[in-house]
Amino acid sequence: MEAVARDPYGIGYCTSRDWTPAVRAVALSESDGGPYVEPTREHVADRSYPLSRLIYWIFLHPAGKPVDPKIREFLRYVLSKEGQTDVLDERCYLPSRRRWRRPSRGSSIEVCRQMDMPPG
Repeated sequence: MEAVARDPYGIGYCTSRDWTPAVRAVALSESDGGPYVEPTREHVADRSYPLSRLIYWIFLHPAGKPVDPKIREFLRYVLSKEGQTDVLDERCYLPSRRRWRRPSRGSSIEVCRQMDMPPG
């Protein structure tokens, strides 16, 4: 971001964690006519800012086998209240929406049961 800040014609892309007072974030629109949306935490969280994105965790889990204890513990922590608070404290990511915190495909119902989570 330092090089962008020094260049009067500079343009760059970064996460909100990398913003500095020397650069400004730009409101964007999905179409020429607007509406233009500022890159606030709220707009990123509700996905109205066009450059917001979701982060997916994908892991292989053979049907009929228990979830690897390390994966189970990682997911349990990240999706817990403590894990979501830690995500907020990092100020780089936003916590997950409650409805997105559950596996939702095929054999993932078995994964949910093994993790004591309701299936999606």
